[in-house]
Amino acid sequence: MKNRKKIHFTCKYNAKIRFKIKDIIHMSLTGLEAFLSDVSEKMPNSLNIIIDHLNSLFENREDYQISISNDYKVIKNSPQLINHSINAILSLLNFPKYQPKSINEEIEVDITDVIHSFNHFEYSFIKSLEVIMTHEEAMKYYQNFVNKLTQARRDPKKYIDNLQDLVKNFKEFSEKWYDLEAVIEIIDKGTLIYKVKRCRWAEDLKEFRPKIGYTLMCHQDFERTKNFNPKFVLTRNHTIMEGYEYCDFCYHDMRFKKKVNHPSEDFWKNFN
Repeated sequence: MKNRKKIHFTCKYNAKIRFKIKDIIHMSLTGLEAFLSDVSEKMPNSLNIIIDHLNSLFENREDYQISISNDYKVIKNSPQLINHSINAILSLLNFPKYQPKSINEEIEVDITDVIHSFNHFEYSFIKSLEVIMTHEEAMKYYQNFVNKLTQARRDPKKYIDNLQDLVKNFKEFSEKWYDLEAVIEIIDKGTLIYKVKRCRWAEDLKEFRPKIGYTLMCHQDFERTKNFNPKFVLTRNHTIMEGYEYCDFCYHDMRFKKKVNHPSEDFWKNFN
């Protein structure tokens, strides 16, 4: 392919991102609402057990005396869980060090704190499932849940036309979050190579077993690829989250391919 160009993404560990604290709370509670809605649909008799365990996980946190208006359908019936969840989110975020005038004020927040808050709050969902099923069953349930959630977000109006636009999408995200050290290149009309060499999401979850981090952050990548365009297919054999040296993302635009071939190990080792 002519005019091939590698683009490098930088992982900045002192980076900050502008957020309203209210929005961080809302995003996390929206995830909790989706999770409990799924439990309510699939295991209605276990919903209260899950809620009780989440309360027990969250209750021993400082009470920041913060509330937000919401129109949630499931968690609205458990105001105690909403309060405990908000306190847990803020605690994980290291909220006291920011001291905003209002949770509606847009402020600079350390990206490491935002990542930590999102990751660990979501991990509690898996922990709550383990009250009613084995760890392996909980992991499988959660993988199915995030796949379903990702599919529900599929919107033809937001499809990306080509791999060049996909690169732009990744670049914009990287320049906002500075969460990955990576190199990306379109090597032919139907193939985008994306090698991740450092990942802040994986580093935040390194205290957990690799499969937990993979389930929380990586498992849904295959379905998420379809959200960019149903004609895109992702292949990947390695992730940092699972303990490998790098992640080997390869995106294929099947409008220009008859079959999918993932690059060799030697290719990835030399792609920098």
